[in-house]
Amino acid sequence: MAELTLRPRKAEYLNVHIGEKTFKIPLAGALTIKELEPLNTAEGTLAFLQKYIDDEEIRDSLRRCDYDDITKAWIAESNKAAGKPVGEY
Repeated sequence: MAELTLRPRKAEYLNVHIGEKTFKIPLAGALTIKELEPLNTAEGTLAFLQKYIDDEEIRDSLRRCDYDDITKAWIAESNKAAGKPVGEY
């Protein structure tokens, strides 16, 4: 019989520098399926990013294009780390 043993893996992050602060956003491979599900919507993605950009003043100063840039970088780095597009098994 075939076997598979899962071992803990080191989480990878996207470091987002805003002003003097750095925010660590976990890449897709570090998330559970339950955490990934809401990222299928714009609202879910925004809530995910805001969770990790935990400085309210900075978070509230970001424009839509800033969130778009962060999302694009997060997707690119998640794909790079996984070796395949986010959501593909």
